[in-house]
Amino acid sequence: WEQLAEANVDDVEQAIRMGGLARFKAARILEALARLRAERGAITLVGIERLPKMEAFEQLTEIDGVGPKTAACVLLFALGVPVFPVDTHVHRVANRLGLVRTKSPAATQAALMPVVPEEITYQLHMNMVEHGRRTCKAARPRCERCLLASYCLAAQAADAERNADRVADSTGGAAVAAAAMEYLASLA
Repeated sequence: WEQLAEANVDDVEQAIRMGGLARFKAARILEALARLRAERGAITLVGIERLPKMEAFEQLTEIDGVGPKTAACVLLFALGVPVFPVDTHVHRVANRLGLVRTKSPAATQAALMPVVPEEITYQLHMNMVEHGRRTCKAARPRCERCLLASYCLAAQAADAERNADRVADSTGGAAVAAAAMEYLASLA
């Protein structure tokens, strides 16, 4: 960490370029390391894992550039504190399954963190990310092969849409298809 803290921002940017937003993130990383050194006398998070988890979470999010996902990932993966991170995949899966109705990953995380049992935090996060990458994709979810389809609001809506398309094809009337979709949507 000491070597990184002394690095030139351009060198840090080059090292993290593949992650996106490298210029912005490089500066934030160096600022965070400087803040840790100034506040703790060293670049360390030792002891933060002994705080109540929400206090630890809040301390991390007070650092410029550390948002809810980053704070939760540091706590869960680096320090073993069961705080539930939400990325774009977890956000999408949670909304499609109807676990939440939120507009952003941060709002999803705020809703799920207090209710996810500590003993399943890590595995649930990993499984939801993997499910979002392989099956519940953003643009073209693979509902037909999804084991959760019978629980999923999005899969049920997609199924209703496919059935409405069949009605339109068989009757030749787009109005019939639209009415069928509207009726089926009202049942959810």
